[in-house]
Amino acid sequence: MSSASWKAALVAAGAGLQAIDELQNGTATSAFCAVRPPGHHATISKSMGFCLLNNVAVTAKKLRNEGEKVLIVDL
Repeated sequence: MSSASWKAALVAAGAGLQAIDELQNGTATSAFCAVRPPGHHATISKSMGFCLLNNVAVTAKKLRNEGEKVLIVDL
């Protein structure tokens, strides 16, 4: 962790939101976000495993709020 960790986490979480926007407005036809920090250890109320925000959950929440169905597979 460093002074840049929070900004990096926000940028990583924002990648999924950017992907949604570009898919919805037609500027992209597919998207894949390979970001660091990964985020998959973070919970809704706690940072864990060097993950400050759960990037996939942030993106999934936005889609769910828009009425979309979401499936997450974390291998």
